[in-house]
Amino acid sequence: NAWNEHMECDFSYNDMPSEKISSNNILKLKDELTLKISKCTYVLVIVSEDSNKEDLNSGLIGYKNWQNWEVAKAKELNKKIVGTKVNSMFEPPEELIGSCTSWAR
Repeated sequence: NAWNEHMECDFSYNDMPSEKISSNNILKLKDELTLKISKCTYVLVIVSEDSNKEDLNSGLIGYKNWQNWEVAKAKELNKKIVGTKVNSMFEPPEELIGSCTSWAR
């Protein structure tokens, strides 16, 4: 929140747990997320305890969950990726392994 409120920092985010994402139209959601990711310079991936949890719509998403899809899309769009873990014990999304530009500690 502090980064988002700092006037000199061009930073924005949308913190939305995967269970709150409306998946009525997966293609529309993918288009919206692709647009947001395409505008980014960096993609910050915050690894939580649910980062490898399988989404109920994984078959429609095409990946284990939305976070894996977002990382794959960032890689496809050649975005710089930074990963950080909420807890060092949490496993990163499968798509993030070996593809991070850097890890924030």
